[in-house]
Amino acid sequence: MRVTCKIERRIKSETTGFTLLEVVVALLILSTVLTGSFQLVHRYADDRIKIQDRISANQVAWNRLMERHQIAENWIPANEVVVQGTTGLDEESDRDWKWQLKIESAVGQNLFRHQVSVFSQNSADSEARLAIFLVSQEY
Repeated sequence: MRVTCKIERRIKSETTGFTLLEVVVALLILSTVLTGSFQLVHRYADDRIKIQDRISANQVAWNRLMERHQIAENWIPANEVVVQGTTGLDEESDRDWKWQLKIESAVGQNLFRHQVSVFSQNSADSEARLAIFLVSQEY
């Protein structure tokens, strides 16, 4: 005769997984981190564009002042000197920049302050403002 023993196992009903509250808290933390990351990337991109614009505007102002310096030092022959305006439009970094030159007398004999302000086409605020002092005979 064969005796078989039946052992009954009691299976515990354990729940595996996350509760709804845990999932909601995890999603809240994830959305906060992602929102902060997106804002940081957006701010970085905006600052990069502003820096590029400022560099381009400074380059336009520097070019205008160097032109004035060359005229004052007589590096440009008299027959090549074109009547220089006090306003103009230059292209730098695939954008048009308005510039305005202001020449003021300074303390000293024949000493003049040359200031160039550079503006974006869409703005009345100057992107760059540079000045130099030059000794010149006439302007």
